[in-house]
Amino acid sequence: MSEQPPVILDHVDFRYVDTPGGVSDIHLTLQKGDRVLLIGHNGSGKSTLLSLVGGRRMAAKGTVTVLGSDAFQDTSLNATVSLIGIPWPPEAYFANTVDNVAAPAPFPERKADIARRLHLPIKAHVDKMSSGEKRRVQILHGMLRPAKVYLLDECSTDIDVAERATVLQLIKDECESLGACCIYATHILDGVKDWATHVALVADGKLISYHSTKDIDISLDSFAHTFMAKKSCQPFESYVTSALGEAPAAASTPPSAATAVSGIETAFLAAAEGCSYKTSEEAVPVVISCKQLNYRQLFANLTFSIQRGSRTLLLGCNGSGKSTLLNMMGGKQFFNNSSGALTIFDKVAYDDMTLNGKIAYCGDWWVKTPGGEMHVHQMLPKAATETGITKRGELLIKLLDIDVNWDVRYISAGEQKRVQLLLFMYEDKPLIILDEATADLDVDQRHELLKFLYLESALRGVTVVYTTHIFEGLRGWATDCIILDRTTKGVAKELHGSENISFDLITETLVNLKANEVFE
Repeated sequence: MSEQPPVILDHVDFRYVDTPGGVSDIHLTLQKGDRVLLIGHNGSGKSTLLSLVGGRRMAAKGTVTVLGSDAFQDTSLNATVSLIGIPWPPEAYFANTVDNVAAPAPFPERKADIARRLHLPIKAHVDKMSSGEKRRVQILHGMLRPAKVYLLDECSTDIDVAERATVLQLIKDECESLGACCIYATHILDGVKDWATHVALVADGKLISYHSTKDIDISLDSFAHTFMAKKSCQPFESYVTSALGEAPAAASTPPSAATAVSGIETAFLAAAEGCSYKTSEEAVPVVISCKQLNYRQLFANLTFSIQRGSRTLLLGCNGSGKSTLLNMMGGKQFFNNSSGALTIFDKVAYDDMTLNGKIAYCGDWWVKTPGGEMHVHQMLPKAATETGITKRGELLIKLLDIDVNWDVRYISAGEQKRVQLLLFMYEDKPLIILDEATADLDVDQRHELLKFLYLESALRGVTVVYTTHIFEGLRGWATDCIILDRTTKGVAKELHGSENISFDLITETLVNLKANEVFE
């Protein structure tokens, strides 16, 4: 008699009470060794499906069978099914070391090996770590014992490209050597085609199709975009080639208004008419100047500059100080800047409060959803309720596919991220700073946001600084790239000009930087 597959979903239904979302008539079977990418829009049912397989919810109809048992009723499955999902709250890490969080460890040698491969010092205090390092601690915790079923719900968010490859290799090794299987829900498709064995596409709570990756002859980014994109949306790379030419323009050589004649360009120009900030304002050539900045154990004589109208990628491995630096720029991080080591628009960062009106800082992401009933339209600036939503606001609402009547308590993490982006960028400002702004976004909405930011820079001279670990779709977008080095506490490499920004080179640089880091 043949062995039963480890995961069987047979016509499974689940609906939330009084809120939208759920899954309907899901039929899916995983064999040993299968590594399935779960792709779909925010709110399409990915997390719900994983929670059903993980025994966190009970199916209303149908059956969820895991390792021969009912996934919800058999609580002993917790020892062999690992669900690694949303980031833990800050209190989970407070005053804890990696060793304490990962205790008790049933297999100490396994714990030590995985911690080493994830570059996690056992005695390190977790609350002092970056968000990417904290996420790796969570992954270590989820792999303390060998699982038969791994359920990964956006677990690679915040993890740098080098560490993401390590995590995927760890899971692949478990699947191939121990006969485990894995379902991985993600919007980050860099380097996963060779990892995955299958791709499952979900929409509106239904499994639309199931493919072997051997049958997909295009990049998974393009494959996912084709599935999820709206008719009006095209990937940024093809957009910038077809609409604005092969070489993207910086603000110093912007495309003329006559070239922007369709789609997002027309809507953008209409929205820009009502903006208070014009290209001629804040016309200093260097928007951000950093000269020999020293800060704790993160930066030592850090020096770089960012030009007006540029689209600058600020990259680096986890723990290199990217978020801290953006917080300094955005006035969110106190530091001694009496020497004027960091200036923005020729003003001393943090000390000069007038900068708050010039910077759109997209980085204060919700740790938890605002309490009580709260709809999107109630969160917009007061002027929006008095005089109506601006054209800029309407454009962002359309691009980010937001319903202003959403109650933010009952929408997905990706939808919450889109709402926050709307709130951060609703008012037009000459500097936009984004910290991992697209990690939870659908592929098509990520491309739409990139187009919007591109036009802000190219047509209006807005300066954009963007930190990300997601490289797909970025070819031709950035004018400059700054890579931070955790070891030297300074800049490892600078790239200028879109034609000189190679993501193969960037990935190689980051992997080499990671290899040179010392973890004790």
